[in-house]
Amino acid sequence: MLDDNDIKKLGDALEAGLIPKLEVSLEERLIPKIAAAVEASLVPRMMEVFATKQDFSELRQDVAGLRESQERMITILDGLLKRVEALNDEYLVLKERDSRYERWFNELAAKVGVTLTP
Repeated sequence: MLDDNDIKKLGDALEAGLIPKLEVSLEERLIPKIAAAVEASLVPRMMEVFATKQDFSELRQDVAGLRESQERMITILDGLLKRVEALNDEYLVLKERDSRYERWFNELAAKVGVTLTP
């Protein structure tokens, strides 16, 4: 580390012209280094945090794809629901027909004198 005597010697040498003065200011020397450091370290991190136009367009495409998929699924489910309702209606009609036939068979069996066993 420099002490007071070293600083005085450097000042005297500078005044005597033994050390050439730097024409570039401290600002001009440090700003490019600082900018390079910021660009190297912070810009990639900022890009990870902030979404870009491409990110938003990809997100829009994904959402549009999900909507299309959802609409297809709803259409498929509607078709299945209609089929299940039709099967349920048909089941109720067949159940009513079977109970009517069973009643008729029991009436016929009673008239003929036959006992029906399950």
